[in-house]
Amino acid sequence: EAVTNIERHAKATRVRVTWRCDGDRAAIRITDNGVGFEMGRAGRLDSYGMLGMRERASSIGATLDIHSVPGQGTSITCVLDPNAAPTPDRTNQRSTQRPTTDASAIRRERVLSPNRR
Repeated sequence: EAVTNIERHAKATRVRVTWRCDGDRAAIRITDNGVGFEMGRAGRLDSYGMLGMRERASSIGATLDIHSVPGQGTSITCVLDPNAAPTPDRTNQRSTQRPTTDASAIRRERVLSPNRR
């Protein structure tokens, strides 16, 4: 969903997907260098795409962190940590912990073709 949103709306030329898993905790981060958006702007965080990502993260007990700056791009991070204390709605929290950095990290970067912007 995040990559689809980037292709449809971000006008990005680069997308980076990073996956990390240490056996207990898993995290995926999707970042782009697109147009970004204002975090408080009505409609963006409640759009069907963003809402769907939040609902899917919540359904598995994961946190979802969305950070965007107009003109600088967007970063979406989803962390599944079974050892984290349960909260009523973990997707509204900003994750303060960073995913574990280890040798199992996979990083993929894709340059978007001009006709897909």
